[in-house]
Amino acid sequence: MVACRRIHGRERIKISDQSPVVCVQCEDAPCMNSCRVGAISRVNGVTIINRDLCVGCKLCMEACEYGAVHMDGLTAVKCTVCIESDNIMPACIESCPDGILTVSLNEEP
Repeated sequence: MVACRRIHGRERIKISDQSPVVCVQCEDAPCMNSCRVGAISRVNGVTIINRDLCVGCKLCMEACEYGAVHMDGLTAVKCTVCIESDNIMPACIESCPDGILTVSLNEEP
């Protein structure tokens, strides 16, 4: 959470029952399909929310079966595996002292 906040200025990871909830980057992303204003797109296999286009309707939150989309003020946010940063790996994985976090390249979450 701290690494995410340091890189992005806010947490893009949600905590539920004391466990992190991250976006699994669904291939046919329900959050993207539910967005009526086209604020969600896929870039290099990663689902991205354009905060400038987001109108805060929360349809993407309702559509995400994993609960990975949450609100930050009036716009939706979610993990982007730090695709827009200079990090080779997501900040949370790079900063994990125990090496518990990993990136899975599986087709299914």
